[in-house]
Amino acid sequence: MPSSQHVQGPAQLGQSPLWSERPLPATLGRLRRDTRGFASAEAALLALVLGGICIVVGGIVQRAALQAATALNTELAGSK
Repeated sequence: MPSSQHVQGPAQLGQSPLWSERPLPATLGRLRRDTRGFASAEAALLALVLGGICIVVGGIVQRAALQAATALNTELAGSK
């Protein structure tokens, strides 16, 4: 991020910081300063949530298909 677009944190604005004053590892420090890291984390979390929803919906559809197949087999077996 160019220095002209640097966003000041609470410590630079005279407010109490929301994060620890202890030095963070370089990766976490970069993530805190770079909003792209947060966007990536949001995208990963969204992918996990959507994947979980797909698994739940797939289970519901599978149970419904099994129930429909069982009902159809019962109906066809009785029509002979």
